[in-house]
Amino acid sequence: MKDSLQRFFIALLVVAGVFIIYSRKWTKPQALDEIEHTQGGPQEEVPAEEPPVSEAAAAPVAAMTKSAKPVVAEKSVKAIPKGSTRPKDALQFRMEDGVAVVQGDLVVGELVEDDGTVEGGYVKMPTLNLWPSHVIPYFVDPGMREPDRVLKALDLFSGTVIQFVPFDGTQEDVMVFQEGTGICKSYVGRVGGKQPLWIAPGCRPDDIAHEILHALGLVHEQNRSDRDQFITLNPENIEEQYQDNFFRLPPTLMTVSGLAPFDFESLMIYPTDMFSKNRQPTMQSKIKDQEIRPGATLSPRDIERVNKAYGGR
Repeated sequence: MKDSLQRFFIALLVVAGVFIIYSRKWTKPQALDEIEHTQGGPQEEVPAEEPPVSEAAAAPVAAMTKSAKPVVAEKSVKAIPKGSTRPKDALQFRMEDGVAVVQGDLVVGELVEDDGTVEGGYVKMPTLNLWPSHVIPYFVDPGMREPDRVLKALDLFSGTVIQFVPFDGTQEDVMVFQEGTGICKSYVGRVGGKQPLWIAPGCRPDDIAHEILHALGLVHEQNRSDRDQFITLNPENIEEQYQDNFFRLPPTLMTVSGLAPFDFESLMIYPTDMFSKNRQPTMQSKIKDQEIRPGATLSPRDIERVNKAYGGR
């Protein structure tokens, strides 16, 4: 009997030992999980949570369409077909980014009854309007490449009365900097609503500042209505397709450009070799010892014009 009990207890101890061994083998302690995590062992990847976007930051983007278009009907223009008699003060246009463009980078507007087949013709420049205030909201399209170019261009206006403020989602009139094709381009003066400036990939900050000056109401200096007193054109040196880029504009478009004398160093005047077909100057100064030397930033007279136009607004 005593031997039987001993054998029973020995068998019981063996079974208990086996149970403990297998329990330890198949049950991984919590501490082991921690060791594997710190040593790069197997672990489940948990995606990092992105910080929530505040309503204040999201509102401007939500309020702004990616392809902003003006909302003023008068900027829709009727084209005069190619081959027609050219009306007085009409300009040749080409289509780019869905709008009619004249004199290189001046946007006239969308065409009335455009079926997508019109490539060019003649249009008249619309009435020039100024912005109602020297405080102008701006918005940089998130899809635009190298958006810091715009901020650098805005900095070039630090010497003017213009105050550019970020669009907060509520303002009615806004300068919208968005990706464009071809070259940089802009409307002349205020259109109203979400007003686009098309920024091509190769445009530098000074090129963008040039377009901002257009949006503020300035035209090219060589197109001023009084330009013949200051420069001589050499049409024989100008490439045929760019002759219109030197077309003299009427006095009605001198609202801002005419607020200071002709400027040989303006950001708004062409270099003398621009659009030359033979490397000879396309224009030259009539003023002794005064060369045409366009600047890489706003000239003193550019600043003077902007300040006179918007200083009381």
